[in-house]
Amino acid sequence: MRLHRMTSFALTCAAALGLLAASGTQARAGFVPTFISSSGNTYNYTLNFTSNGATETLASGNNVTLYDVAGVTLASQVTVTPGANILVTTPLTGVLPPAAGGPVNPTDSNLINNIVFTYTGTPTTTDTVFNVVVTTTGVGNTGQRTGQYTSFDNIALGSNNQIGAVIVPSSAIPEPTSVVMLGLGIGAIVGIGRFRNRKTTV
Repeated sequence: MRLHRMTSFALTCAAALGLLAASGTQARAGFVPTFISSSGNTYNYTLNFTSNGATETLASGNNVTLYDVAGVTLASQVTVTPGANILVTTPLTGVLPPAAGGPVNPTDSNLINNIVFTYTGTPTTTDTVFNVVVTTTGVGNTGQRTGQYTSFDNIALGSNNQIGAVIVPSSAIPEPTSVVMLGLGIGAIVGIGRFRNRKTTV
């Protein structure tokens, strides 16, 4: 169990570094998500705003997007604490911000919902942590992968656009060979049924 957690952490860090290098952006503290843990169909995150010594502001409209979160279609499946100043939406598509401040867009399927967290409160330079609980449907904690997020931290100045890696729920997708074998098995059953029907009607 401990080895699995260490491996997951290492993969997450490696993916984050790869994405940041590919996008040409520099990682800075800001309004960003962190995966904490999962249990059953519940995933726990934090949204962390760091002002870097009051040099950055969390302003209305700043947002974080988690991409392709399997098992989530409704905003009611997401709880944020404190949540008075966070608007949660679950669109199928929509890159926020466009291009994430660099030449590389995150991967965004139009078949799996995203989760978008938008700050709606008064501007603040106080470091703030929001706790997030995501309750999935049909996806347990064994179905997870290293996904992507984007963060747009300062709309007025256009600063601190980020793209990075984060663990997200993932649906189990059958391997191509499994699908082929399933198809052959169904075909064989149908063939046997037809053969028996012919035999009994003759």
